[in-house]
Amino acid sequence: MKNLNLQHLVVGGGVIGTLTLVNIINLIQKKKIKKGSTIKIGIVDKNLNNFPGGVAYSFKNSYFGYFNNPIRLSNLDFIRWVKQEKNKQKILKYLGKHGGLSGREWIGENKNIFLKKDSKEFMELYLPRFSYELWLEDLFLKCLYNLKKNRKKVRIIFLEGHVKKIFSKNNLIKVESKNLNIQDLSFDKNNLKKIKFKKKKIFIGEMSCKTISIGLGIPSPKDLVNTKSKNYINDFYIEGSTKKLIHNIKNNKKNILFIGSMAGFLEPLQELYLMKKKNNLDFKITSIGSNKTIIQKAKLSKIYKKYLPKIFVYKKILKINKSKEILDNLIEEFKIAKKNGFSKYDVWTFILKNKLLQKAYNNLSPAEKSFYNNNIFSKIRKLTRFTNPKFIIAKEKLIKAGNIKLIKNKVTKVKMFKNKFSIKLKQKQKIKFLNNFDLVINVSGPKMITNESDILKSKIIQKNISKNSVLTDKNYELKRHKNIFLPGVVSYNFNPGRKTIIVAINLNCKKVSKKIISYINL
Repeated sequence: MKNLNLQHLVVGGGVIGTLTLVNIINLIQKKKIKKGSTIKIGIVDKNLNNFPGGVAYSFKNSYFGYFNNPIRLSNLDFIRWVKQEKNKQKILKYLGKHGGLSGREWIGENKNIFLKKDSKEFMELYLPRFSYELWLEDLFLKCLYNLKKNRKKVRIIFLEGHVKKIFSKNNLIKVESKNLNIQDLSFDKNNLKKIKFKKKKIFIGEMSCKTISIGLGIPSPKDLVNTKSKNYINDFYIEGSTKKLIHNIKNNKKNILFIGSMAGFLEPLQELYLMKKKNNLDFKITSIGSNKTIIQKAKLSKIYKKYLPKIFVYKKILKINKSKEILDNLIEEFKIAKKNGFSKYDVWTFILKNKLLQKAYNNLSPAEKSFYNNNIFSKIRKLTRFTNPKFIIAKEKLIKAGNIKLIKNKVTKVKMFKNKFSIKLKQKQKIKFLNNFDLVINVSGPKMITNESDILKSKIIQKNISKNSVLTDKNYELKRHKNIFLPGVVSYNFNPGRKTIIVAINLNCKKVSKKIISYINL
């Protein structure tokens, strides 16, 4: 067992953790380090094979996944990277090999636009999610190269295992962990997926750090089944996503239930529709959710260029002093736009482009900002959820063909009987069951953050939790404790302006990294 003392520890090897690490390293490069000293930074994840894309953007988990928004709503650094010819070829190569029928369709429809320079159509494309991991890999490897070139004494320690708890002692963050061991990083220039890890038999005992950043993604759904079964998938993305679903269908799991009707349900539908069309794939899907139409097409109307807001304009939003007024004005703006032939996405595109929601939020008092984060933000999010139009089109076609049935209700219980699933629905007067499902996939939405991970159950974090979010300041540092940072979705002020998640994370990680550097003794 080896004890480990670090200047900083990154918890989570996904997008948040990678960007935080990269930004810290880039800032260190600009500063002088004391002679004889070495800056030690650790990064820990349950499964380092998902580094640097995490579950959502890794090669392994996003074969058939696409961004919910077009390229123009991505962060600028990523857009610049995508525009480079060599990177376009990387994306096309992987998509053609692993993207299935939907990937080949994407190439057939978009290749010419994708390869064309300075095209407006290019900015409207929906990229496969794995392209983000390619970018993150390049970012990180560039950091390593620059460290070597500039002879900076920075050691990055990769750790695989489970962080159980954190606590403060003697001005340091102490870390309790389980089965934590060091792994060696290697990379192969000839492979598309360059970063690899080799296990070492060096286990970590006590670990402490000056600062810590916690990069947790969206919490997994609440487990609805007590009995373990290979035919019950509780976390769709972690457990193989669309690839696993297709495997099950091909192995005679034809009657499928999705608990939920949101993003996780929509993602596999395009691939399934194309497989049904080409290979006569047979299946029946039932989706049970609280709302049938909550996610809308991210599609501009033909007249979107003519759109100008009537209510949600700069001069008017600066006069708003109540957070509920922001929501009311947004709803009214959508109504007026619809009467004039515009789509909701026309309105939303204009608002995002001009950062109107962020400006309205910035103008609120601290008390109203708090009310907005805890009450209004979730309502605006429900109102403004858009996704790749291909997913919605596939859903509509499969409903028409009789392959999908949507039910507005709530699942209260899941039972197994002779290798088949029985579902109990919420009913006021009588009990209703749906039976004989071969496969159940839980995409019902994230559970309470306090039940998501052991680290969030730490007393030091619990003191900062309010209404299912962690209280942090403008730099995403714990309100009631210094040196602990949470730039991700669990922070109550994560993304008030409703930027796309990847843009919000990119900005938040830059803020966090600057603050962390101010604490590290260089």
